[in-house]
Amino acid sequence: MIQPNVAEVFQSAMALPDSVRAELAERLWESLPDESREEAADAWAVELSRRLHEYQSGEAEILSGPEVLRKLRSRYGKQS
Repeated sequence: MIQPNVAEVFQSAMALPDSVRAELAERLWESLPDESREEAADAWAVELSRRLHEYQSGEAEILSGPEVLRKLRSRYGKQS
């Protein structure tokens, strides 16, 4: 049997309702070894620190929630 590639699995998952995708994401996260989850958490902490610094220093472009959604919908189209 031929296994689907990541892009095919992702495309199929994107067709699921939001609540089912959220459950799937949680299950996939929980399926990772503790070490992988710790590495990801550490990487996010570094990224959040970088973003906070950019915000506090004025380097980051600050957008309102509605503006972010408008840009995302413009780029990707409305999902669901």
